Amino acid sequence: MKRFPTYARRALSVALATGAAMLALATPAQASARSEVEHLTITHSTVCLPNGQRQVTWTVATERDDDGTISAVTLHSTPTDAPFVDGNIIKVGQTLPGHGGSLSDKQVMPGTNTSASLEVSAKFGSGEFIETISGSDAFEFGACTPLYTVSQDCNGITFVFKGLPPGELKITNHVTLHPSVGTDQAFDIGTGDPDKTVTIPGAPGLTVDLSYGDNFKASYAFTHDPCPTLPKTGSNLGGTIGAGIGLVVVGAGLLVLVVFMRRRRSATQA
Repeated sequence: MKRFPTYARRALSVALATGAAMLALATPAQASARSEVEHLTITHSTVCLPNGQRQVTWTVATERDDDGTISAVTLHSTPTDAPFVDGNIIKVGQTLPGHGGSLSDKQVMPGTNTSASLEVSAKFGSGEFIETISGSDAFEFGACTPLYTVSQDCNGITFVFKGLPPGELKITNHVTLHPSVGTDQAFDIGTGDPDKTVTIPGAPGLTVDLSYGDNFKASYAFTHDPCPTLPKTGSNLGGTIGAGIGLVVVGAGLLVLVVFMRRRRSATQA
């Protein structure tokens, strides 16, 4: 058996020991780098709705190739919290698809809110090799201005549509009002137009479906008490007035008769 020189054996031992040390140091470093790179990507987009509410669209994605399972969701907005519109998309237990997949849901909140945030965690892997990865997003915003207002009284539902302020770009929105009772109303309102007021007459069970622009729809129900009933007019009122006049004439006649009888009695006694 051929034996290596002493210096060769020593050099080999040093090389093996150095390699093992480097491997031991590299493993936690690589794991740390991986945990820093891998995270859930959460993004948002927001828009003011015509009725003055704010809509936020949240999207959750992962860069991993394998699917994950959402394990925690924290959705918050101030000063008024608002849930997801669907509620069955970004939720605990939902599968978060890998390979560039994503999940999206909308949140509709009062237009006076000032901030919103979303934090999501998901578990990846199986058995003893389960890893939890998280991500978050938060932003602030100003108040939304409604493009129309709605009010009710005993006469019906009144809509006031605001003309858009003048600008370099001419914008026109098509509006449709579809009442469950009565005639549809359809018109355009745009940049530089005056405000437009439309009143839908009230009726029991009345609902009005509104369509504004290309994508916004809302429904309104008439819930106001009906107007007080006015006195009847026509033949019934004429008959009532005639009967009253007749009673006055009869009363006057009786009074004259009483005075005449008293004078006659006085003359007879004299």
